[in-house]
Amino acid sequence: MQKSSLGLDKTPERFSVYNEEPWKSRNTRMLIEGNFKIFYLVDKENADVVILRVLYYRQNDRAYF
Repeated sequence: MQKSSLGLDKTPERFSVYNEEPWKSRNTRMLIEGNFKIFYLVDKENADVVILRVLYYRQNDRAYF
């Protein structure tokens, strides 16, 4: 999991905004790494990436936001 998530500091917008609400309106992005879904935000003002959740791919992501 570290390979993809550690590269987020260099190219945080390479993964698209998650296309379901309420995440889409919050500009939440998602990447899949192995058996995990990583949800994160790009904070352009502070040049940060904020990882919101790391879920096992079979977990219902609607229950966690």
